[in-house]
Amino acid sequence: MLAVIQAGTKQYLVEQGQTIKTELVGDDKEVTFEPLLIIDGDDVKIGTPNVAGAKVVATVTEPDATRFWMLVSEAVDFVLQAVDQVTDDLHIPAKLPAYRVADLAHAMRAEHMQIMGLPRWEKKHEGMADGNTSDKARRMTVEELRKALESV
Repeated sequence: MLAVIQAGTKQYLVEQGQTIKTELVGDDKEVTFEPLLIIDGDDVKIGTPNVAGAKVVATVTEPDATRFWMLVSEAVDFVLQAVDQVTDDLHIPAKLPAYRVADLAHAMRAEHMQIMGLPRWEKKHEGMADGNTSDKARRMTVEELRKALESV
């Protein structure tokens, strides 16, 4: 069985057991999406806009994890600058805002979230440099995240 879900401004074709990376999450125990489309063999259900009564439940790692908000163009500029300045003088953006993963899920209007915890290799907060970490940066509100997602 396949389903098309919408997470924020993007749509994903998913199947049971599949792992995808999105900008999602929330505060409960599961993130639940109402699919836009379900394909089960020859049976195809198209939602208007969602398939009535159908749900896709996603697992989330850590709702309190934080990440910096950076547009792709800002990230590209940062990497190109790093390549040009292979010295200790690299300019690290000090004013990048950050978001809590659960707040991003709420901004994406996810209904419910399943928390599974971070894998051993994953960090809870991002760091750009000593003392410049996403848990200490200015935190974006759910409303700010919604507006930022509209431009992505």
